[in-house]
Amino acid sequence: MDLNLPSDLAIRACIALKSKPSRLKDTRASGALRSMMSKFTNKYYEAISDEINQLNDVVALKDMSKKIRVLYDSSYMVYSSLQGKINRKISAIKMSQYKDQTRMLDGVTTQLVDSLVDPSISLESLKEQIKQNGQAFYESRKKMIEGATTNKLLKADRFPTMEGSIKQVEHQMIENLKSDHEIKDIDFLHHRLLELGIDRSVIIGAIVDNLLSRKRFDEAEGYIKKTIVSKEEQAEIDLGRTYYRRIRIARISDFIMRGINAEEGSIEDENKFFDMIERGIERAKINPKNLVLGFSKDGKNKITWDDLTARDKKKVDMDFSD
Repeated sequence: MDLNLPSDLAIRACIALKSKPSRLKDTRASGALRSMMSKFTNKYYEAISDEINQLNDVVALKDMSKKIRVLYDSSYMVYSSLQGKINRKISAIKMSQYKDQTRMLDGVTTQLVDSLVDPSISLESLKEQIKQNGQAFYESRKKMIEGATTNKLLKADRFPTMEGSIKQVEHQMIENLKSDHEIKDIDFLHHRLLELGIDRSVIIGAIVDNLLSRKRFDEAEGYIKKTIVSKEEQAEIDLGRTYYRRIRIARISDFIMRGINAEEGSIEDENKFFDMIERGIERAKINPKNLVLGFSKDGKNKITWDDLTARDKKKVDMDFSD
């Protein structure tokens, strides 16, 4: 759409009309001109709004944002409405791109984790797989950006790097490791991740998350005890306390869930059972909101011990099925 239409001239006339109203002595002429400007502005809004609906490129939408800036002083409500529409469209495009990249990475890194936890796969072979997947991810992002943008400066600013793409693949591999694969040899996995250059704190967190997701609490405690051995460095002491606390919370949550899911009549005194849990939570100084037991049926909200025991709160739709 060519913005250099009478509507564009009308907007500039509106600015002049607003900034220098004293020049229009004739009230009737002034009113007629204002009415005409209003009609032009409405047509301008409809034309721009239709074009925004057709745009699916972030750079083009940002260019459109600059063009409608002329409306800011003369018709702020129209400007605000159009700008809001542009912002929502840009957010939707970026979210869609992010989801597409994440879906692509998920499929790739699931296979990588299989190789990661398999001792029969050599370290060099694993590194080569990561490099190849990083290359594929890089090419995909590069193609997406080249196809979506025309502004050379912006393309250079947003352009992916090979190194960054490999790091992204490694990051997604670690995220998948947290819950998608069973770890058979914890020591082997810990040292292999170190050899890949993954940060030690990231490794510990991923392995603990994996073990807790499978209720391997004793093994998680043994891993922390073996891995965090310094009793002199405060950072190590704090890190150990953090993970021991996470494991303790996971144990209690699992104990509660076993009570909730127990067959009817298998617990002699349910009130006594849950009173015991309450006392245990208090002694351990655990915030009831941190004891996550499940999720609402829509999967959006966590269900905590605090939700389960609150008497004055609105009941939540719980679903504790595995």
